[in-house]
Amino acid sequence: MKKTTSSLITLFISLVIFAQGEANIWYFGENAGLNFNNCSPFAIIDGELNTIEGCSTFSDANGNLLFYSDGTTVWNKNHTIMPNGNDLLGNPSSSQSAMIIPKPGSSTIYYLFTVGAETQSAGEPGFNNYVIDMDEDTGLGDIIEGPIDLSQGRFRDWTEKVAAVKGAENGTFWVLSYAPGRFYAYKVTSDGIASSPITSSAFWANDRRGYLKISPNGTKVAIAHQADGAFLTYDFNDNTGRVTNELALPLITEGNKPYGVEFSANSKKLYVHASNDAFNSLLDDNPTDPTHISTLFQFDISLASDFAIINSRKIIHTGELFRGSLQLGPDRKIYRSLARSYTEGIPLLGVIESPENDGVACNYQHATVGLLGRFSTQGLPPFIASIFSQVQIIAESSNGTQTNINNGETVEICIGDSISLFTESLSGTASYEWYYNGGRVPISTNEILTLNNITSADIGDYSLVVEHIDLCGNTNTLESEFIINVLDPPIVQSPITFKNCDEDGNPDGFTDFNLQEASIAIIPGNTSLVSITYHLTFNDADNGTNFINPIINNSVACVVYARVENATGCYSISEVNLETSTTSFPANYNGESLETCDTDAINDGLYIFDLSQVSNNIINQFPNPNLSVHYYRNLNDAELEQNEISQLYKNETPFSQTLYVRVESDINGNCFGIGPYVTLTVYLLPEFEVIPEEIICTNLTIPVILESFNPQGMYSYSWTGPNGFTSSLPITTTSSAGEYTVTASNIASNGTICESLPRTINVRESSAATITLNDITITDDSLNNSIVINNSNNNLGTGDYIFSLDYEFGPYQESPIFENVSLGIHTLYVLDENNCGLTSIEVYVIGFPDFFTPNNDNINDTWRILGVNKMFYPETSVQIFDRFGKILAIIDGVSEGWNGIYNGEKLPESDYWFKAKIINIDGTIRNKKGHFSLIRR
Repeated sequence: MKKTTSSLITLFISLVIFAQGEANIWYFGENAGLNFNNCSPFAIIDGELNTIEGCSTFSDANGNLLFYSDGTTVWNKNHTIMPNGNDLLGNPSSSQSAMIIPKPGSSTIYYLFTVGAETQSAGEPGFNNYVIDMDEDTGLGDIIEGPIDLSQGRFRDWTEKVAAVKGAENGTFWVLSYAPGRFYAYKVTSDGIASSPITSSAFWANDRRGYLKISPNGTKVAIAHQADGAFLTYDFNDNTGRVTNELALPLITEGNKPYGVEFSANSKKLYVHASNDAFNSLLDDNPTDPTHISTLFQFDISLASDFAIINSRKIIHTGELFRGSLQLGPDRKIYRSLARSYTEGIPLLGVIESPENDGVACNYQHATVGLLGRFSTQGLPPFIASIFSQVQIIAESSNGTQTNINNGETVEICIGDSISLFTESLSGTASYEWYYNGGRVPISTNEILTLNNITSADIGDYSLVVEHIDLCGNTNTLESEFIINVLDPPIVQSPITFKNCDEDGNPDGFTDFNLQEASIAIIPGNTSLVSITYHLTFNDADNGTNFINPIINNSVACVVYARVENATGCYSISEVNLETSTTSFPANYNGESLETCDTDAINDGLYIFDLSQVSNNIINQFPNPNLSVHYYRNLNDAELEQNEISQLYKNETPFSQTLYVRVESDINGNCFGIGPYVTLTVYLLPEFEVIPEEIICTNLTIPVILESFNPQGMYSYSWTGPNGFTSSLPITTTSSAGEYTVTASNIASNGTICESLPRTINVRESSAATITLNDITITDDSLNNSIVINNSNNNLGTGDYIFSLDYEFGPYQESPIFENVSLGIHTLYVLDENNCGLTSIEVYVIGFPDFFTPNNDNINDTWRILGVNKMFYPETSVQIFDRFGKILAIIDGVSEGWNGIYNGEKLPESDYWFKAKIINIDGTIRNKKGHFSLIRR
């Protein structure tokens, strides 16, 4: 709990020893096993597991076996194969073929992670997961899901490495694995395994073999790349899953190919079991082969510099051994697997009795742990590293909420809080020493360290050293470090008086208050940086319970309490006294008025007013300084200070609207007066209509009448044109084209003159067409005779023209083109659409008929040239021949034509030939030869 007021609640931070039983049963090698449930481990021989390298075992918190695996098969606690427990994608030849972790928040679900081996064929290796439900098979367990591929598409080059540790976040784990050049960290929560891993770049190793371990305190990673001869450490962030700060630790002696890796329980010492990797000899499996050399190294990774860590390397043991693994046990000792060759094991283990001591003081005992005739090979079962962590910090609040705080983390506490620090009850005996800021003299030797009413003087580094003797007589030194950081609460004003005006129509001293408006008085400055809640009692505010609606009437309570909490969770409490104001507007004050013509774009009685124009007049009604005016739509909003409107406000009721004003103190928000004291009035502009365009005919002398019509009132007018003012009447005339503007004005009730928005009339010129034959293009004597009028340069005039051929009254067309025109003389009509006049002209479409029928029916009785007349074609002549070239007739082109008679006799039906010469008035000669048919019917 974080606070600065009384009634303090204690924050408990417990340091929990992880002497859990999950790692108490081991199965490994050739049917070998160890049981750690008594003070000293003893050999067990009931296991079915037979593996050269990788294996994994898991028990419950009491040390009762649950199941174990070599990565391909899972056996239950009865040593029978679990349902669906065959043909898993791990491999007994994988360095760390399997890793088991429980699902957070579940007592029955477990995850089995497997990695393949370098010897597997393509498609088999990789990083996979299986889900085991211990409720199945009458409590013996069943694999209910898997394999689930976690290889991110890299299953073919995945390595033989996997490790796990508890996450910084309560109820989480990190499962870490490696593929060349990159670490992959999967977060495991109560929701399951994250779908995407956190990746970190790393050394590119070509060999897949060797172990990967995380330190028990979750801060370091060590990895062995055997054939590459690379042994490296990294920093691990158990909050983010990131792996950083690579450091290579060089090995010496002939046995310098790292394989097994392990940290001491206090995470300060690092051990590596390396060998000469003599695997290519034909004598590899010979148990007396002297070519197998192994060395056990120690590094002190607690030192301050990389140089110091590298130079802390010590050789603990060297001998004729094959490679092997290292594993921290529940007794805080590190066990070493022993093998003579790849396939030949040894019925004993080595053990580092005191792995937290320097150099040979770690007391390595070679081949002293018996296995009752069963054989150790190259592997030992890995576990969640944090199972062996010496301490874990748990922060528990008074309501039972627990938060894990890892070793070295920072505990943030508010000024005024009190905390108690203690470890859980330990079996055996223990002594306690609490230290502050690196001091050599403990500040307390009590089991519980209590810090009351914390101040900034309590900021610093704290450490606890516990000398613990367990029931087995083992002496352990347990250490934990943490930092206390003290946080400031919000600075508040308390008590404050919050006044509101009693303007609800009942002067009884009671009215509604909007407590949110008291914030400015409680915490001057930026209130967005805090959260404020209101309560009827101090205890409710102190506990953060029973929030009240910020809209409250002081008849319910005249005192409320504001809880002000900042982003760090620290809070302060302010007492707020609710009072009604005794001030008000003067009795003779009639308020302010803002009036305007509706000069915006829309004449709708709505307008944007600048309310600040009357603010000073309103403030001047009060003698007090430091006042401000706030505007509202109604009394309720003004009283509760809600839905305030801005000083640039567009009235929402057309033509007239009254606003409420609230005058209050800028210092504490106290109300000085509320009332309906601003009236907004909008006068409509004069409304009328005009025809936006008029036409003046330049070929006529009639002036154009311009007029306004449909006025909505009695107005004065003003007309202006290209030459300035023209008229003050509703109507004016003009004989000139151009843009004419008219405005109307009237006088409002208060004498304000409102002038309309200007209306514009565009007067443009038009005229009847002036057309000649030069404006016309005729295509005749063709399959498609046409007439085209050319007006591309407005050569016909300024009008808008439509056209008709032969029909004065239409129909007319907009197109100036006529096609498929018959032979002969036609009249073309050009009409101005603006009623400026009609123009006509004759056009001539010349043609030579293909036949004639002289039967006196007045239809084609003669043959002649069509489309010519004496005016336009003054000279025409035509000679007509028979087929022998005999001239039968000579006719004028404008005569009635030849009737088919020669020398008084009717000529028979036949084809006849002609030769024509046509000369127009310009002297242009046109010659034509052809033939036609005489048809008698």
